[in-house]
Amino acid sequence: MKKSVKVAIVGAGVSGLKAAETLISSGKIGKDELVVLEAQDHIGGRIQDSHLNQSKLGIPYALGALWYHDSLVNSVLHELLDAGLLNDDDVYYDDKDGPAYTSDGLLDVSGIKLNRVMEEVGQFFGLYFKKNHSDASCDQVVQEYVNKHSHFLTPEQKKYIRRTMRYFELWYGVPAEKANGKMAMESHTGRNLLNKKGYTFLIELLKEKIPESCILFNEGVRFVNQLENSKKKVEVETKSGLKVEADYLIVTVPLSILKLKEDDDYGIKWTPSLPSQTSDYINTVDFAALGKVIFEFNNVWWNENEDHFLIFPDQIDSSDWFRSDGTPRPFSFPALAVNYSRLYNKGGSLVILTPAPLTEYLESHPDQSWTYFKPMLEKIATKPVQDPISTITSQWTTNPYIRGSYSVLLTKIDAKHSSSGEPEGVELGNAVIRFAGEHTIAEGAGCVHGAYDSGKREANWVLNALKGN
Repeated sequence: MKKSVKVAIVGAGVSGLKAAETLISSGKIGKDELVVLEAQDHIGGRIQDSHLNQSKLGIPYALGALWYHDSLVNSVLHELLDAGLLNDDDVYYDDKDGPAYTSDGLLDVSGIKLNRVMEEVGQFFGLYFKKNHSDASCDQVVQEYVNKHSHFLTPEQKKYIRRTMRYFELWYGVPAEKANGKMAMESHTGRNLLNKKGYTFLIELLKEKIPESCILFNEGVRFVNQLENSKKKVEVETKSGLKVEADYLIVTVPLSILKLKEDDDYGIKWTPSLPSQTSDYINTVDFAALGKVIFEFNNVWWNENEDHFLIFPDQIDSSDWFRSDGTPRPFSFPALAVNYSRLYNKGGSLVILTPAPLTEYLESHPDQSWTYFKPMLEKIATKPVQDPISTITSQWTTNPYIRGSYSVLLTKIDAKHSSSGEPEGVELGNAVIRFAGEHTIAEGAGCVHGAYDSGKREANWVLNALKGN
């Protein structure tokens, strides 16, 4: 089967849908001139809610993005507010300073001035990389701070600082000993606003503006060929054998798919090969595995007035994070438990963020989630601990079309301003094949609004290119 269009888009996540919506809304691209090829049987990509039948409390949990990050400049947040599509009850600043725990119990972070030390370590990252141009992990920089300033630190501060600074893992989804320390220098513009409404409604809003016939499901792309001596410039072939010829192609698949070898069952073969700048970037950037474990209970047995609980790991060598039988040792990884009883008056539930490699294990062994977390959650208990009535885990690392959560910039790539004045992005692709997604943008990298902005950016690039033809 063959199809010919002006623009083909690979992927129906937020960046692909925003690109499609921008093209259709421009009035310059008709419904028969656009196709969106989605490998799965649903839209949304990494924006998915749990099914209601998974919850004993009738709550749809966001398995992907949960917050509006950078709330002062978040384009999605402000567009929804301007359109009157968000109410006060739909969002919540859950950034009250919450209690922190270790395997020894409640940690008096303020009392031992550990919070001040953590702030100073954050400042030290900038000083370190100003003098040192070589890469270093987050943990290496923290150790360097301790080595240089140990005479100013109390015994308690020395005991806990490396462990508490592993909270970075709950941002970046990778171990602190692997994450590039330069990521700790990235600043955020505004507070993080919890999205009670979830992001799936944004996906539905975009879908409503795209003709149904434009989106084709179960069409995983295997080959992308740039054409010569042809009316069209590029041909895309899917696993089903569908061939789509187009003038322009916008690729929005996750970075984890782009990094696969071309002969992988889920990889893409490019003819000719991608430009060196694009392939170098793909090889340099990595992707994380920030996951979620959700426990539901009949009753709340923790302090229901807290927004969240931060649990710091023990000082355990990474070689001992997992036992000889492959099971993870409790307190090997940091955890952030978001208190959903503050959001819903239905029993009690905790949504826990997990970093790699714990995420991979728990997503593959969801039945082991309570075994791992129970000793940790016992520390936050104010009443007798109950066993959960249901457990829900994300499945990002087990989904062959996703394979992780979002990108991790292990080496900072210089970003450029596009000529159209769109947000800063990484210049990828060429005059025919363009790339969008949270991994292709500097402002909002790893976030929904970054993916959204990148889809809009590439759609406008195509519209400008069509105008010049």
